[in-house]
Parts: sequence; structure tokens; C-alpha cells
Amino acid sequence: MKWPIEIHNDDEFQAFISKKTLPVILFFFNGVCDFDGNDTYVIDIINAAYNGKAIYLCVTENNLDPATIELFKKYSINKLPSYAFAIPHRPNEVFTLEKPDCFELGDYLTRFLSFDYGTNS
Repeated sequence: MKWPIEIHNDDEFQAFISKKTLPVILFFFNGVCDFDGNDTYVIDIINAAYNGKAIYLCVTENNLDPATIELFKKYSINKLPSYAFAIPHRPNEVFTLEKPDCFELGDYLTRFLSFDYGTNS
């Protein structure tokens, strides 16, 4: 499966998650300013994914920027047994957190996609 996966609307998201029971979503990135060169954050994410405890949700206005993609390639993130999503912002929706806890992110997902994240924990 190629990464990132682009999902453009609620129906596409629901169709994808119906194919696989996903673990709790733990991490949120938003474009180019996420990492600020902090490789430790990326390593933590990768470790969680290897342990089957995370999927990646990328909420960006466009696809992930080239610098972020290169950072993931550096750590061979395409080999991880997890999934990544690139979901465009809805108009007038503003949501930024550097390191949200899973409940804050779950609350956002519930509003964004009417998705009950608790059923996939």
C-alpha cells in the first residue's frame, strides 16, 4: 500500500476503515512545521506503529510537503505495518495541536467525520 493515502471525504474514509479494524489514533501532523527537525518525535511515532498502537492521521490543505515525506522515507516509514491518511481540511475548519492526546484527536475526528473512534480502540 502506497503512502500517503489520500482520502477526500467521509464516505472514502468510512469505506477504508470498514476493511480493517484499526488501533486507536495517537498522532496528528499538520504539514511542514510539525517536526522542526525533531527526529525523536518521529522515532516515537515509528516505535508506536511497530507495536501496533498507532495509525497516522495527516490533516493538510494539500498533500504532505516534500520535506516531511523525506523525513518519513529516512526512517523507512513506508515499511511500517500501519496506515497513513491525508485528509484535506474542511472549509473554515481550524485545528492545530503539536502533540495532542488521543482523546482530543478523537473528539476532532468525531466532529470532522462523525466517526466513533471508540469502536476501533
